[in-house]
Amino acid sequence: MPSGVKRLKEESKAILKKILVHDEDLGGSFVSVTGSPGSSKTSVMLTMMRYLTKYQPKDKIFMSETYRAPLQCFNECNGEGLPIKLWVQEGSGVIFRDRNKRLKKITLPHETFKDFKDLYYRAPRGVVNVVFFGDRERWRDFMGYLTGVGEWVDVFVEEFQEICPLLSSLSKKLKPFIDTAKDFRKCRMNVVFNTQSIVEIAWPLVRKIQINIYLPGAQPLKWSRIQQKAIDNLEKSPSKGNESYIEHLGNFGKTRWEKIWKPNKEKSYEAFAER
Repeated sequence: MPSGVKRLKEESKAILKKILVHDEDLGGSFVSVTGSPGSSKTSVMLTMMRYLTKYQPKDKIFMSETYRAPLQCFNECNGEGLPIKLWVQEGSGVIFRDRNKRLKKITLPHETFKDFKDLYYRAPRGVVNVVFFGDRERWRDFMGYLTGVGEWVDVFVEEFQEICPLLSSLSKKLKPFIDTAKDFRKCRMNVVFNTQSIVEIAWPLVRKIQINIYLPGAQPLKWSRIQQKAIDNLEKSPSKGNESYIEHLGNFGKTRWEKIWKPNKEKSYEAFAER
């Protein structure tokens, strides 16, 4: 193996270790996963969640899904899914529908909760707690709450631009969360999110991101050492998995995400907020 390739692989492992292996001195991480549709953004997050459920069983893990789209938490890798538990806030108006039955309303096993404290203390450890507030913007406040729990917590957010969009009209509402984001590391909290383009997210928040994972089709940040041409040359393979660059504080590596997650065709469910 050429020395340059070896260095990139070793650096990527070192950066991923910052996310997946807890270090009290280094603290948590704020991580973005970007790429074009079908570039494996969700697969990257599902792979991380599976690792944490197996090797960090004391963690409380939370996932934010989108509405009116197939729920990704039911995806499978080699026939195996994630250990999950669904939570719906009381009075949120959240219901579930089955795409295989023309979006007929169905009942999925879930727990209801009253508030952040009730949710946090009842959420089991070592499983992925998939939470529905009805209003996705409530996740900003929930992550703020989690910075004060005093133990390792992992949060994974689908389509982060829905929670922190680039809209000047929301600038005042976003400021408390922007202030919260700078405390993720000190509060032993990992927040990993995906989005197609980082430019869709409030810019002051982008500057708080510590680790960037660039999949095929991504656009690097203007201060990144990784060039667009390098990202454009990343390999996409349905059988071997997609390549990515991963960058932290100017250091970067290259890795391939070999875990290929696919939809469970028998569990094609969606969540709707109909309050």
